[in-house]
Amino acid sequence: MSVDNISRMGIAEVALFMDETGHQLVELCPVSNVEYSFYQHAAKSLAKVDIATPKLLYADPSLSKLRLEYIPHKVGQDEVAGDEVLSILSRLHCYPPDPTCICICICICICICICICICICICICI
Repeated sequence: MSVDNISRMGIAEVALFMDETGHQLVELCPVSNVEYSFYQHAAKSLAKVDIATPKLLYADPSLSKLRLEYIPHKVGQDEVAGDEVLSILSRLHCYPPDPTCICICICICICICICICICICICICI
């Protein structure tokens, strides 16, 4: 099993590795309570309305470890400004709040000839 550390930010070590069936996975450990809760609760609900996040494959609460689906392609600037991404952002902002979750979303939009929006959402579910 080959492992590459692909961490770019945050405290968790992020490793890309191949499982015993030959599929690439991303393992994060230790993750924050917020990130753990997001993949355990909020991501499943968002997926039901076509707001994609990496699929949670394994979670270990005692180690604060997550294994996620590996998404191998980068998103280019043209894709970010495209209708599909704007549609996803619209669905995210129209998604009804869950009374058991506290979510904070911060969006930054820059419009110079084209609009680029970056949204970061943090959810804690009880």
